[in-house]
Amino acid sequence: MTTRPEANLARLADIVDGHAERFVPGLMEGRLIDAEHRGRYWWAAALVPNKRVLDAACGTGYGTKILLNAGAREVVGVDRAMHVIEAARQEALRGAVFEVADLLQLPFPEQAFDVAVCFEAIEHVNATDVAIDELARVLSRDGVLAISSPNRSVYIEGNPHHRHEYVPRELETALRTRFDNVRLVRQHDWLAAAIFEDACFEAGDGAAVERAEARKIMPAKVGVETYTLALASNGPLPMPPPVVVLTQDVEIRHLLEQSTAAEQAQQQVTELLREGEERHRLIANLESEARRAQALTNDAHERMRQLEMVVVAEQEARARVEATAHERIQQLDIGIAAEQAARVRAEAALQAIMRTKTFRYTRGLRAVYGRLLRLPRLDG
Repeated sequence: MTTRPEANLARLADIVDGHAERFVPGLMEGRLIDAEHRGRYWWAAALVPNKRVLDAACGTGYGTKILLNAGAREVVGVDRAMHVIEAARQEALRGAVFEVADLLQLPFPEQAFDVAVCFEAIEHVNATDVAIDELARVLSRDGVLAISSPNRSVYIEGNPHHRHEYVPRELETALRTRFDNVRLVRQHDWLAAAIFEDACFEAGDGAAVERAEARKIMPAKVGVETYTLALASNGPLPMPPPVVVLTQDVEIRHLLEQSTAAEQAQQQVTELLREGEERHRLIANLESEARRAQALTNDAHERMRQLEMVVVAEQEARARVEATAHERIQQLDIGIAAEQAARVRAEAALQAIMRTKTFRYTRGLRAVYGRLLRLPRLDG
């Protein structure tokens, strides 16, 4: 397999919030997700010898290689992402064809394929019924569809790429409306302890283990599987043999690391919550102090408003008093001026009289008359 820089592999996986949209072997080798994805193709490999096969949502083409190596006459892989198809074409085996296509509108005529596999893709589309209709349309009359979906009742929530995850009964119902025969198959994730000769330990990368006896000690209930697989056809359904894919226990270490990280994160969350509660109390106290300060401010503003009203009233009263006093002063000034003018006129009249001959000639008579009346002399 041609190696690519990790950044390119991550781009092929299209990772969002820690969730990959598609499985990329070079980025996820040896982990449980590797066993899950390649295991489905090894299980479907029994269906494809000498068949025309559609690998719907093929990703980088790792499953296409498995199907070709199992004896498929031709495998056409489709994916909606051009850069993913380009990567698949760079490593294509003879007999593989890769095309950019959408599950909702497959660019193939009716009955173009004998087998169609669609693993971990149906949950990525909104119009799932349209996608299943398209898969049924391109299958031959007795063609077989192998399909899978995460079991919504078991699968961990939160994958941003998933639109609708089927529970087993929903998947069976959706297929029975389009195919005469449907059978569900369960894919469980279990831990395994394997006992092999050295030659078996040295084999890897999909090597089959011959004459291995598989046993399990834990019963599994129908419907609690992590993934639900299904075979659907209008003809008789084949029965591929069970497949167990063994991988390293690195997944356990990874889960332990995740658990430790989760515990640490939980502790940090608890501490943050505690700090948040303390901050909430401080904020509540500050808000209470702020309300009291606001009340005091409002009271001070009210008192200032009242004082301003008193000052304005006093200023208005003072203005009225000053206006009245000014008016009285003006009136007094007018009266004094009038009296002064009258006195001036009287004095002028008196002086005029005193300058007349009559006044001078009657001086003696006025003196006598004055004595008689005991009046002072007017001429001093």
